[in-house]
Amino acid sequence: MFSKEERSINKSDFWITFGKYMSPVPSVLGTKTNWINYRTDIKGIDLKMNADGKTTRIAIVIKMKDDGLRSLFYEQFLEFKFLFHSAMDEEWIWDEHFIDYQQTTISTIYLETEGNIYSKNAWGDMFSFLKTRLIAFDEFWSDAKDIFKDLES
Repeated sequence: MFSKEERSINKSDFWITFGKYMSPVPSVLGTKTNWINYRTDIKGIDLKMNADGKTTRIAIVIKMKDDGLRSLFYEQFLEFKFLFHSAMDEEWIWDEHFIDYQQTTISTIYLETEGNIYSKNAWGDMFSFLKTRLIAFDEFWSDAKDIFKDLES
């Protein structure tokens, strides 16, 4: 069992190493991208990654104070569901009414796999899982972002 400090250091090492692993990879537009903190440029829509002792997850999180606006953005994603799954080359899990750790209702589209952040032997598979989906999402988002920008206005 790891102490709280050891878990924190290990988690930090994981994300720093993953950031270095991804740093040479350009965006679909050819620009340098901070993959760890991927910017969607839409307020309330974030691409989040999480890794813990059991799973690795990548998720699109739609979190807005106005539930109607959140639903509108989620519905727009639903309009792109076929295009999204085609770009990702797999089906993700869609949840319009997910309760997050702050007891807030959000909408999320996510995929997860097994992966133990505390086992450095698992990191390669976890990095590969995240990298593949980050690059595919970037391709999808470069085509879809303008539609969401228009909704934001």
